[in-house]
Amino acid sequence: NQGPQDGGSAISPELARLGKAVEGAYEQWMHSRDRQYLDEALEAQRKVVEALPRDPDARLTLGNLLYFSGSDEEAEKEAKMAVELNPDSPQANKLLGRILVQMSRELEGLPLLRRAVMLHPWDHEGWYKLGTVLFELGERGEAAGCFAIAGR
Repeated sequence: NQGPQDGGSAISPELARLGKAVEGAYEQWMHSRDRQYLDEALEAQRKVVEALPRDPDARLTLGNLLYFSGSDEEAEKEAKMAVELNPDSPQANKLLGRILVQMSRELEGLPLLRRAVMLHPWDHEGWYKLGTVLFELGERGEAAGCFAIAGR
């Protein structure tokens, strides 16, 4: 869903082609874990973001791809932009929280993970990640509650 957010004109054929290229390369990477496919998806998604710089879904997709590639600083930048453009996106909040935790910035990531599960309370992975961070921070009781919700 990488289209205009303001009801503007339809996506150009070039952007549609790029979107399909991202999806195809990502699927290939998921099946093979061959870095070439992830790089192809990143290259195409960067072009999408260049064409749609204010599209939160485009930024979120790029942030996810960068996160998978291990480019934490770039991923953080894109996830922050996705949250800025759509603060109520549980996916963007969870991604930014995960990136910050990955970068050993758990206290910064914690509020974002909390917000993500508040926005999407049936996200079992989100509850599990939140529980994991809380457990690592010594909040064992609250972590147990998160794990219980994640296991439902």
